[in-house]
Formats: sequence, C-alpha cells, structure tokens
Amino acid sequence: RMDYLAGIRDLRATTDAAAREVETRAVDGAFLYIAMIGMCEFFVMGAPILKVAFGKDYDAEAVAQEYEKFIRDYIVDGLRRR
Repeated sequence: RMDYLAGIRDLRATTDAAAREVETRAVDGAFLYIAMIGMCEFFVMGAPILKVAFGKDYDAEAVAQEYEKFIRDYIVDGLRRR
C-alpha cells in the first residue's frame, strides 16, 4: 500500500509542478495514476481482445511497442493545455 501512496503522491507533485511551470493542464495526479494503471493492465490482461483486434498470430512485441508509443502520446496530448 505504501508504494501506491508514494506513487500517487509523486505523480500529484509532478502534475502540479507541470501545471505551474509548463504548458499542461492541472489534473489530479491520482486520476492520472489510476488511468495509467488501467491502460497498462488492460493491455496485459486483454490478450483475447488483442487477438481479435490484431489476429491470433500477431507480433506481441511489435504491438506492445506501438501501444507504448500510443499511450505516451495519448497522455502527453491529453495533458497539453488547450
């Protein structure tokens, strides 16, 4: 439990600092933490859905790399001020 609390605390501090110092929206770091965990967990636990989306013989490593890039861009773009 302490690791989770430290992660949430650190992410809240990071998002607060980013909102003050760079062009990001102010968000609650706890929500961002939960969202990131959910996006990662789905990818790990959602193998049956991935097989439907990419075919049963998909290249898991290549798809994982593309998903990592997608999530990174998705989060960064989502935090950018509009």
